[in-house]
Amino acid sequence: SVSHLSYILDNNFSKDNFLMLTVPLFLLSFVIAPSYSIVHAIFYCLILPCSLVYYKDFYVKELYQKYKWIFGFLLYFSISSLWSVDFELKQFFREMKGVACVFIGVCYLDLVMRKISTEKLLNILKICSIITSIVISLNLIVFYSYNSINVRMEGYFASGQEIKSGWLLGSVIIFMLSYVVNNKTKYINFYALLALPLVIFMVLTQSRGPILALCVALLVFLYQNKNYKSILAFLSVAIIYSLYLYFVSHGSRGSSYRLDIWTHFMNQILAKPIIGYGILTDTSFETNAIVGQSLFKHTHNVFIACLFHGGIIGGILFFKLIFDAFIVFKNNVNNHLVSTLFIILIFSLACFLTDGTLPIKSPKPEWLNFWTPIILISYLNYYYKYGIKDY
Repeated sequence: SVSHLSYILDNNFSKDNFLMLTVPLFLLSFVIAPSYSIVHAIFYCLILPCSLVYYKDFYVKELYQKYKWIFGFLLYFSISSLWSVDFELKQFFREMKGVACVFIGVCYLDLVMRKISTEKLLNILKICSIITSIVISLNLIVFYSYNSINVRMEGYFASGQEIKSGWLLGSVIIFMLSYVVNNKTKYINFYALLALPLVIFMVLTQSRGPILALCVALLVFLYQNKNYKSILAFLSVAIIYSLYLYFVSHGSRGSSYRLDIWTHFMNQILAKPIIGYGILTDTSFETNAIVGQSLFKHTHNVFIACLFHGGIIGGILFFKLIFDAFIVFKNNVNNHLVSTLFIILIFSLACFLTDGTLPIKSPKPEWLNFWTPIILISYLNYYYKYGIKDY
């Protein structure tokens, strides 16, 4: 039972140490575990028990005050199953599992922030970044030992798919850059060396969305740090690389048919704009109009997905989460932790423009990149509001 587990931890092993151990295990599972089933097993076997063990430390009123808009977002899309076109019990339980995962993530991150010091968390993230860089380097060596350099890079880990890996590694690069700039560390060459294989990996995946999203996030970061000369230099490189991606890589990769897919879903949204089609409605569609007989499985845009499944109401709730994060960032622009979280959120949102679906699901890179900054910024805002600025 939960009480028995709590008793064992209290008497044999500090609950806080157990909680601290789960952070690197969960984060590194995305780049070490060979499949998402192992990532999810770690989530259910470590993250969920942590939240249950600390059940006495949670206060419903306080949780509500911190995360009411996140809970409102989850509640609305859960209720939307009632008017879903394709209601099936099996699909309902699958989507509710996604809702539960986000809720557990809220409770877990709240615990992490309350129980683990910022210094210890920073050390954990630095260790995770080093291990990630080593794993990615090994992936590059092994993959191109058997493949030509022209072949799209794909990792041998759970998040190894071209787009997903870009989403994951982009946030690690942002963390490294933010740490080096904000802490003025003398180990800048060391972190540059760590980031190099991550950048190479992202480029070799040939996934345009994550690369351009990283460019957007880094431009915001440079602007926030008032580094205008670097902005001009970086912008020049980004424009040249964007032209390369469009005219050279575009020809070898072929079209992604994003505009055609988005047009299809926008027409669907206009037919039912207020409450949408519900969370259970299948987004797969087959057409001859785009490229022969083709099946497209989802919206390839999270903003459109929110409007499709939740209508204008769902879209407003989604933008409310983003707007609140922006206000916290604006009011704490010199706070290194808030600014780093917000830049990762910018990167995530830029990725959402070209791929992804409704962000209510079991843990994956997009789940990590979006919900982590949203939850932590909500947490920090609550404490800043009451004059507690220890973060």
